[in-house]
Amino acid sequence: MFLGCLTPVVLRPTPERGDGCFKYIGICLVPGLVDGTPFLGPLPSPWVTSKVVGVEGRADFCFRNTETEEKTKEDPRLEPLTGWKRIPHRPCADDPLWFDYFKNLKTGEVMNSDPRLLPDSLRRRGVKLEYFALG
Repeated sequence: MFLGCLTPVVLRPTPERGDGCFKYIGICLVPGLVDGTPFLGPLPSPWVTSKVVGVEGRADFCFRNTETEEKTKEDPRLEPLTGWKRIPHRPCADDPLWFDYFKNLKTGEVMNSDPRLLPDSLRRRGVKLEYFALG
């Protein structure tokens, strides 16, 4: 799994180009990996991911508590969002299928990824990240 990718990808080592280089083969589907499990671990019971219809009929995902039927965009594995807020965004044709925009309440910076999932934030959670050279 790559940060920023919606699906797992297949890489093939390219030893002829040097140690640690890989060729991108393509995307793949691995049940249980598209909900952030490689970075955050499994969802705690009774939470599951649910597909819902989002803006302009695009598919979107939320988290659903199977006991209370509560639905939320907030991942139950993450700490509360502090210093940032999720903001509405009308997707354009070039936007990925699933993403949200977040605004920094102090600086006004806007970005299209959850600040709790940035590399430094994940490292603080103990997630081991690796860098790959693609060729």
